[in-house]
Amino acid sequence: MASRNREVDDFLEVFPNSQVLNNDRSSINLPIEVSGGQRTFLRIDLGPSFPEEEPKLSVTHPVGISFLDRNGFVSKPDLVWRKGISRLTSFVSDCLESLRLSTYDPNSISHSGREDNVKLPSSHGFQASSTVSSSNGPSPLTNAGTASLSTSNSTSSNGYTSYFMNRTNNPYSNNANITNASNSSNKNLASNNDSSPPRCPPFPPPPPPPPPLPSNIISPSAMHSPNFQPSTTPPALSELPRMSASLFQSLSSLEASLNHESVSTLFALLDSPSDFELRLESLLNQSPTLHSLHEIQSRNQRLAERNLDLEGKVEQAKAHVAIVKAGDFAVAKGEFEALKQRYDAVVEQLHPRALLKAIDKEIEEMDKASDDLALKFQMSSNRAHGAGLKTAGVSSVGGAVASAAEMTLDQFTDRYLQIRMKYHATDLKRQAAAAHFAQCGI
Repeated sequence: MASRNREVDDFLEVFPNSQVLNNDRSSINLPIEVSGGQRTFLRIDLGPSFPEEEPKLSVTHPVGISFLDRNGFVSKPDLVWRKGISRLTSFVSDCLESLRLSTYDPNSISHSGREDNVKLPSSHGFQASSTVSSSNGPSPLTNAGTASLSTSNSTSSNGYTSYFMNRTNNPYSNNANITNASNSSNKNLASNNDSSPPRCPPFPPPPPPPPPLPSNIISPSAMHSPNFQPSTTPPALSELPRMSASLFQSLSSLEASLNHESVSTLFALLDSPSDFELRLESLLNQSPTLHSLHEIQSRNQRLAERNLDLEGKVEQAKAHVAIVKAGDFAVAKGEFEALKQRYDAVVEQLHPRALLKAIDKEIEEMDKASDDLALKFQMSSNRAHGAGLKTAGVSSVGGAVASAAEMTLDQFTDRYLQIRMKYHATDLKRQAAAAHFAQCGI
């Protein structure tokens, strides 16, 4: 929005006689005079996304220009709006230059103009209003019969200038008597064979002239006066336009160097582009402004080299930080692995599989203990029975007999039953735990 307002402000500053048609300043009328003295308004329509969007240019009255379409919009291929580059002031100026250089085409006047009523400025009671139709051509000027026309240029009381308009300069009328223009306004416009462009009333007066120059500064118009006498007293420095000291010195040095050259030498420089470029380069090298520019460039170069040096130091510091981080990472990784192993060990001990494994191990031990007890009792019984048939025995057999003698049948039965009862109770616990874990999905 700021760029849009800035564009419109710059345009209104360059073209102060423009007419803003609405509050958001999206439609502006600029009074113009095209080739052949034709007067109309150039309508500038700004879209909601301007300056990203190209402004639309059109004329409000038929002027007979070949690159205007049926509705009066400017359709010129070389007039291109470049987003982010073009400016509204230069864009409209290029369009005005094209309109000024264009030739009047009587065959195009019937299809170039907007279909809206826009009143041109009035002078001496003359009020021109035209409505352009895309099919029937332009409508005649209203109130043409009541217009008060003069045969010479004069200035009215309101500051407008009235222009002479004869029969041949009005393509909207074929009446031989200009005083009977009101009777000819209803005639067929197709019978008009006049090739002269229409003459419309003038626009409002231009803005007031700038303030007069100081007394010591001579205006260009006064120089052509026969009584003009150049003054030998130079103007005061306070009355000269302000400029920077370096630019003033550059211009002074360039002027002084050119004043020493002869006219033939200057013409030779203009005829030879290569010599002219060499001389211009030498003069610029002697300019203080160029020296200042070289100083700025050298300073920027030094700053750039310093920035590159700092960038290298920053990269080196980043490398050191990465090395330090890499060493700390190895230590931290070792500590993490140790903690993870402890955690896995605790989880393994608390897992249901560990409980089932411990129960299975206990069952296996009880089953093995009962089998060993039964085997030992059977072996001791057999050896004790054979010991009564021999008079001498081996020491090992004697020990077995003594061991067998120590365990009676009742003792064996009690011990064996205790082991087997504990075995079956533990096996029932294992089965219950396995069923519970299977039900829980573990």
